[in-house]
Amino acid sequence: MGEKRHSAAPLDPTRLRWDCDPARFSFEDTSEVAPLQQIIGQPQAMAALELGLALDSPGYNLFVCGLTGTGRMTTLQAHLVRTRTPGAHPPDRVYAYRFSDPSCPQLLTLPRGRGRELSRALERLVVDLVRELHEMVHSDEAEERLQGVLAEFVSRKKAEKNRF
Repeated sequence: MGEKRHSAAPLDPTRLRWDCDPARFSFEDTSEVAPLQQIIGQPQAMAALELGLALDSPGYNLFVCGLTGTGRMTTLQAHLVRTRTPGAHPPDRVYAYRFSDPSCPQLLTLPRGRGRELSRALERLVVDLVRELHEMVHSDEAEERLQGVLAEFVSRKKAEKNRF
């Protein structure tokens, strides 16, 4: 069976562009227009956002995705500001490396502001440990111990050669 081909009718160039008549609007510029309180055309996304924010139980997370520049973060922040309970401050939540199961980090819930303190304290700890390890490795005592280990190794090698 042969494929049926349709011929396209030429398109009038005036139909390729839409011009908005400014006289349609009752304001002079957009600074006079109140911002929208909701996202347009995304009722399911907003319902999911509201449900996710209403779940106040451990183990529930909210994941927001979409194309760059679509207003995800702005929408989320505006919704949080509108629905936030005055005086309520959520705790800090921090994921810590779990050495017994690296694929499953440990969730730590800390009083508000303590997550940043913990992060800074850990950064200081790492800097201090690196400095102290460097000092230990390059100390006279470490050098003496290294020379002792090397001398012991050489002595054992000689003794083993002499044994055969």
